Amino acid sequence: MVVVLLVVVAAILVLVIALVAVGREAFTLSAQPKQAHYDLEEAVEFVADRLPDEVTAVLTYDDVRSILRWHLEYLRDRGVPVRRDQLEGGPVVVEDDEGIAWVLGKADEVGLEVTDAEVAIVLQTELAYFEAIGAIGGEVPEPPDEVI
Repeated sequence: MVVVLLVVVAAILVLVIALVAVGREAFTLSAQPKQAHYDLEEAVEFVADRLPDEVTAVLTYDDVRSILRWHLEYLRDRGVPVRRDQLEGGPVVVEDDEGIAWVLGKADEVGLEVTDAEVAIVLQTELAYFEAIGAIGGEVPEPPDEVI
C-alpha cells in the first residue's frame, strides 16, 4: 500500500514539474517577438503576383528569383542580420539606390537585360513582402543634431 502511495505521489510530482516547465517556456516564447522567415520561393510568388503587367511582360519568374537572390546578397554584404537576435551595434541602414545598383551589376555579370525601373519595382514589391512577414521594424527616429 505504501509503495502504491509513493508511486502516485511521485507521478503527481513529475506531472506538476512538467506542467510548470512547459508553462514557463510557453510564457517566455509568447513574450518574444515572432521571427520573420524569408522563404525565397514564397517571396518570388508574392512579388511576381504583384508586379505591374508591363514588368511581368518582360521578367520571368526566374528573373525575379535572381533579382531577389542578388538583393539578399546585397543585404547580407551590408551587414543586415539574418535573425533579430543577431543585431549588433544598432540598426543597419541600406540605401535603395545602392541596392538597385548592386542588383544591376550582378545582372550585367550574367547577361540579364533588366532596367533600373524594373529592378526598382521588384525591390519595392519585395519591401511589401518584408512587411507582410514582419521583417520590417518600426521607423527609426532621427538622431539628435549633436550626433549628425
